[in-house]
Amino acid sequence: MRLTYTDYWSQFLRNTNQVGLNDTNVQKDFQLHLGQRYQLMLAKLKNYRTESYYAPFLTGMNVVLLSTGVAQAISSITSSGTTATVTTIVAHGYSTGNSVNIMGAALNFQNASAVNTFGLTNPNAYNGTYTITVTDTTHFTYTLASNVNGIPAMPAQYFPYPQGNITIDGIFITVGAVNFPLQLISTTFGWEELNAILIQASALPQFYFPRRDDFGIWPVPQSTYQGTILYHYRDRNLMVDDYLTGTVTMTQNSNIVLGSGTTFTAAMVGRWLTITDTTVPGQGYWFRILGYTDATHVTIDRNWPNATTSSVAYRIGESPELPEEGHIILSDGVTADYYGGMRKDQVNYKWYSNLFWTGDPGNDKRQEGNSEISAGLIGLVNRYMDRDDVRVIQKRPKLNPLQFKAWATSLSSSG
Repeated sequence: MRLTYTDYWSQFLRNTNQVGLNDTNVQKDFQLHLGQRYQLMLAKLKNYRTESYYAPFLTGMNVVLLSTGVAQAISSITSSGTTATVTTIVAHGYSTGNSVNIMGAALNFQNASAVNTFGLTNPNAYNGTYTITVTDTTHFTYTLASNVNGIPAMPAQYFPYPQGNITIDGIFITVGAVNFPLQLISTTFGWEELNAILIQASALPQFYFPRRDDFGIWPVPQSTYQGTILYHYRDRNLMVDDYLTGTVTMTQNSNIVLGSGTTFTAAMVGRWLTITDTTVPGQGYWFRILGYTDATHVTIDRNWPNATTSSVAYRIGESPELPEEGHIILSDGVTADYYGGMRKDQVNYKWYSNLFWTGDPGNDKRQEGNSEISAGLIGLVNRYMDRDDVRVIQKRPKLNPLQFKAWATSLSSSG
């Protein structure tokens, strides 16, 4: 049974005999512990993989006009004092006063003299959102937050992970209609070994190196490429009430949801939609929202299989990325925290805590892998522990011949 944030709040009020309560202090306590217990369950169920997502990113130095969202390539960024000067590859078409986002620029320490390399100089100082002054068709300036000592910019080698990233399944760079997969480098030594090699600036990216907060690409991408990262994410805490305003029309063999009197938003992408009109055959089944078009149109993850139905009741809600048989466990954990915290009621705390961990209010064992426990979080962990969570690592990756470029230094022999 799939539950949403609103379901958890309602179940919590029933568990604690507070149906109809509007105490904001209790609600804040509920939200805090719902998030904590949810993240605990996600961590324990490490082999229950959340859905894979594709997140795009751009290599090279780029500027995005915020009013349109259109990106274009930058050939260079220099500075004098706190004034940065940008040169675009083609005519930018901007006007003085436009707001832009500068991305993919890093301080070029290799070409700078007397640079503090101990973290006091921000390597990403050129990036950010700025208001610009246009000087000609391919140049504009903006004001930096601090002086970067005239160090010019170079294309960044490291890129931030998407929000909530847990593991990367792969990265590829798109050139034309071809996706070139990058190979994983698993050790710092191997990464430094690659970065010691000089290679043509036009060489395609071939390897990636995951770090704690970002990932690197080698060779450093000198051009603007569309990159894509396939990753599994750590879901954010459940915080949003169900949305039920208006009605929807579902068309047979279509994944488009047409709203009437609705105000759909982009934030609803990733949530779940179900039809609540009991006269409709599809009532009770859930569909993940995959796309947002406007206030009256969203798309779902598969086509509506039933007959076309118009102006029916529905709800959209945040639902945990957990096996559905484990959804109810989350409400037991939140109830335990309330009794153990705000109420200081150790009897009910122990009752619901045991339900959370073992499914049995009288069982206070906590050993994961205990075959005697078949319910609660431990039972759920036991059922999913055999799922494959192996990451294949190639210890000595080689240059991909499909992407090979000649070395930057030519070798010759005499005699």
